[in-house]
Amino acid sequence: MDRMPASIFNDVIGPVMRGPSSSHVAGAARIAAVVRQSVGGAPMRAVVDFDVNGSLAASHDGHGTDMGFVCGMLGKEITEPDVDRYARLAEEAGVEIEFRILDYGAEHPNNYRIEVWGRGGEHHLWEGVSVGGGMIEMRRYDGFDISLCGDFYEVLVKFPHGGAAAMKSSRAVADSAPDFAQALEGGGGSLLSLKYSKAPELNSIPKIGHPNKAPGL
Repeated sequence: MDRMPASIFNDVIGPVMRGPSSSHVAGAARIAAVVRQSVGGAPMRAVVDFDVNGSLAASHDGHGTDMGFVCGMLGKEITEPDVDRYARLAEEAGVEIEFRILDYGAEHPNNYRIEVWGRGGEHHLWEGVSVGGGMIEMRRYDGFDISLCGDFYEVLVKFPHGGAAAMKSSRAVADSAPDFAQALEGGGGSLLSLKYSKAPELNSIPKIGHPNKAPGL
């Protein structure tokens, strides 16, 4: 995942964006940008659930959340002049996006529960929140508890049980020089989460994703 660096102008005073709400528009766009990257930048379909008791259930259309999310999924900046045509732009791009209001007990009022399918067969489940001022935190990925805020470059790799811990101590990971490395276990296997303050070398990523190609295991 690419880094989304903060700045005094973009995140303290407020993000550069089309209104009306930084948390509902810019936050939605950033959450969608993360989700888009998880399917290689080529989403085919996404289903977004807002909790009936949250702030987005009644306001997601009027406050621009739909617009921000769709633009993020399409890779469009929310400063572009045609963002108000987001529904038509998604249709023209062949990207189907559905928004639903459900009662699923979200803990945060600005919670997004997202299921996404990519054109290459990718399928992921995400959960994230817009915490205010355009800032976000992605909190769940395919059943694993994570914390992804856009302040680091991120690599998430799934393995069978025990595989993430083994890869964490491998030469491939050490050579990529992450700032933080964490191995998580879950019902569906294990997840390796790597955070980098500088963009990692791309040639190291396939070795991390394929243990049989990683020297030093």
